[in-house]
Amino acid sequence: MNSPWVQYIKKMIKMAEELINKAEDLFESGKFEEAIMVYTEVINQRKYLSLARLTYVFYMRGRAYKATGDLDKARQDWRTTQQLKDEGGNPWPLAS
Repeated sequence: MNSPWVQYIKKMIKMAEELINKAEDLFESGKFEEAIMVYTEVINQRKYLSLARLTYVFYMRGRAYKATGDLDKARQDWRTTQQLKDEGGNPWPLAS
């Protein structure tokens, strides 16, 4: 039986994954500013994500920023993506 703490962590991980799915749906629908807000919410809950998932979220938020024309913020997120990949957070292990 899982302790209440383990159950809580599992719940938070599930919530973070649900937010990622929501952000992806918004992105695919062309609602980039809304996607940015949800990706940012996920980033604020980073302690419940693996390094690879966090890397992916920064990459996707960068794509959303690019789609809105905010290239400075896109580049900033992509630099963070590269830093996280360098730390072992590669969400695309076969693409390296």
